[in-house]
Amino acid sequence: MTEINATSAQAEQMREIEYLQMIERFDQLWASATSEHDQQEMQRLIILIEQHEKKREIPAEPANKLPEPRIQTV
Repeated sequence: MTEINATSAQAEQMREIEYLQMIERFDQLWASATSEHDQQEMQRLIILIEQHEKKREIPAEPANKLPEPRIQTV
């Protein structure tokens, strides 16, 4: 079981490293992209970055949810 958890943690770490590399590459292209190929690569990176970020998101509670009332008894 510990070996499976270690493998899972390693895989997650690799995904995070790849994600950071994608962001770095996008930033490089953003600073210097001039060709159509560069623009297409940026579009592909945006899609991959957004997919990764979507997987990492923690669902937020609805903004309109009111807190539970506190009822005090005597």
